Amino acid sequence: MSETGGTGILSYNVQWDTGTNGRFWSNLAGFASNYLANEYTATSSIVAGRTYLIRVRARNYWGYGEFSD
Repeated sequence: MSETGGTGILSYNVQWDTGTNGRFWSNLAGFASNYLANEYTATSSIVAGRTYLIRVRARNYWGYGEFSD
């Protein structure tokens, strides 16, 4: 747990890039104080052939960590 400063995860933040190659990110789930629920977001704005990116970060007592690659 040295990567977490010795505290557990309280929340997650999941974002997706809406097809802009990482220029604009939108929250899919978790940008709340204590988000650990199993929840899924559906969207109809997916375009065939376009590449989409997803990133996630965790929050603990010390705040949010870095986003995943």
